[in-house]
Amino acid sequence: MLVPLTLALAMSGSLRAPPALPRADPDVGPRESRPTRRLIVRTSAVDFEVLRAELRTRWPDAEVLPYGVAAFEQVGGSEFAYLEIIGERFGDAPVSITLVLSDGRAYLRRVVLSDASRARVLAVALSNLLGAVDDEDVPPDQVNVAVPTPTDVPEPLVGPPQPQPQPEVPTIGQPGPSPVPAPRPPAGSDDDGLARARSEPPLASGPRWRIGVRGDLSLLLGLAPAGRRGRPTFGGGLALDARAPRGLGFGAGVRVVGDSALAYRMIRTRLAPWIGYIGRVGSLEFVVGAGPTVEPWRLRRDGRGRTLSSREGDSWTILYGAGLRAGLGWWTALRTAAPSSLRLGVAAELAASTQGSGKSVRVDAGQFGPELFTLGGVELALAAEAAWWFELRPHRAARAPRRSPRQ
Repeated sequence: MLVPLTLALAMSGSLRAPPALPRADPDVGPRESRPTRRLIVRTSAVDFEVLRAELRTRWPDAEVLPYGVAAFEQVGGSEFAYLEIIGERFGDAPVSITLVLSDGRAYLRRVVLSDASRARVLAVALSNLLGAVDDEDVPPDQVNVAVPTPTDVPEPLVGPPQPQPQPEVPTIGQPGPSPVPAPRPPAGSDDDGLARARSEPPLASGPRWRIGVRGDLSLLLGLAPAGRRGRPTFGGGLALDARAPRGLGFGAGVRVVGDSALAYRMIRTRLAPWIGYIGRVGSLEFVVGAGPTVEPWRLRRDGRGRTLSSREGDSWTILYGAGLRAGLGWWTALRTAAPSSLRLGVAAELAASTQGSGKSVRVDAGQFGPELFTLGGVELALAAEAAWWFELRPHRAARAPRRSPRQ
C-alpha cells in the first residue's frame, strides 16, 4: 500500500500546472516611432503661431517646433519631419510645400490659398499629407534627401549616416546656409538622375504673369451728338488680356454690334487694344484701361452687302476713336491642374469715334429716304463679363534626357 501511494503523490506533483506567465498586452510596450509626430516648421507663407494653432486642431498628437537651432537640439537623435512652406503671405500665387522625413524621404506639394483663410486651408492640406505619409499611402517624390539645418547645429543630425553627402533641399524666399556641393555620381548610375532632379530649384512662388480670356455681352447707348441719341443696340465681345507681376495690364479685343432698320441691317466690328492696371482687394478684382479703337462697319440688305457713298462721292466705312474702360468683378481661384482663376463682374466703357473726315456718320435710304442709322460720336457701353485667368510658369532650362542605368 505504501508503494502505490508514493507513486500517486509523485505523479500528482509532476502533473501540476506550471506557474502562469504574464500575458503580453499589445497596447503596452515600445511603440513604433513616427517622424510625422514631431515637426520642425519653416514658413514664409503664413504666420508660424497661427499655423501651429490650426495644426493642433487637426494633428493634435504632433509636436510643432519653429525652425532653428533649439528645435534640432530638442529632437536630438529621434525621428522627426522637416516641413518647409514657401510662398507669399498675400495673393493667389501657389504655395510650395516640402516635407522631408529624417530618413531621407521627401514629398513635394503645391496648394493655392485665399487671403481670407490661408492658415486654415494650409493646415487642412498639411494634415492630409501627413496622414497619407503616416499610413504610407503615397510614395515619396525623392529619397536620400538631407534636411537643411542651421550651421551651428552639431552633427550628426538625422538618422543613419548616408553613403555619400547629399546636397541640401533648396530654400526659396528666406536666407539659409550655402549648400556644400556633393561629388557628381558617374554618368548612367542610379543616383545620376536623382542628383540632377535635386539640383534643379523648385518653381518660384512669387508673383507671376497671367494670361486671360475675357468675354462679354454689352448694351450700347449713344450720348452725343443729339442725332446719336436713339434706341440702344446690343453686341458681344471677346478679348485676350495679360497681367504683369506688378499689376500692369494690356490686351486687345473685338466687339461685334448689330442693328436693323426697315429691310437694312448694319454690322459694326470694332478692334480695341488697351493698356492699364489690374488689381485686387480681397476677392474683388478691378480693371482700368484706355486705348484706341478702329471700327469697320458694313450695311446689308436681303443678305447682300450694299455699296455706300457720301454726298461728296467718297465711301466711308471705318470709324476711328478711343475709349476709357473700367471693370469690377468677384475673383476666385479654380481647382484645376494648371493654376487658374475666374472673374465674374460688370464693366463700363466711354468711347468716342468719327469717320476719317472728323464727322459722325448718318445713313439714309436714298437721297429722299428716311434716316436708317447714325454712327460715331460719344457712346457708353455697359457689359456683363467673365474672365478666365491662367498663370504662366517660370522658365526652366531644358532637362537633358534621362538614360536608363542599364543602357
